Amino acid sequence: MKNNSVSTQVLDELLTTIEVIGLDNTIKNLKEAKTNFLTLDDFDIDFILNSVVKVTGVSKDSILFGRDRNDERKISVALCVYFIKDEFSYSYSDIKKILKKDEAALWRYNSIIENVPANPKTEFDKKISGYIKKVKLLLTEKKLKKQNGK
Repeated sequence: MKNNSVSTQVLDELLTTIEVIGLDNTIKNLKEAKTNFLTLDDFDIDFILNSVVKVTGVSKDSILFGRDRNDERKISVALCVYFIKDEFSYSYSDIKKILKKDEAALWRYNSIIENVPANPKTEFDKKISGYIKKVKLLLTEKKLKKQNGK
């Protein structure tokens, strides 16, 4: 008797896909599917992600799945955490489900944005402050369009 459990079916399909399109393309397609699910699941969260991408130039893929420790990526993730938390009053537990990061890391990312001084002096703080203003502008424009029925 053939075992047709869900996990066996998924594993068989995954292995067949890897054989047909290769490992790298399979991984790429799985990541894109996760991103598309997020897009379809909550348009407003996707708008925040896209706004951060537009302002910082860091790709959505890098924000969601990257492991780089460079300042641009850190700032981008921090902006996402901050604005998702601010706009939707989501807990770190909720944001963890979206960004797939542990809650302590999410708290640290959020702190980067919350601790930017009102009158930034360092180039790093000035860059973050500028990004915050640009993302806020994009969110405000969206809210105004939504309010006006556009």
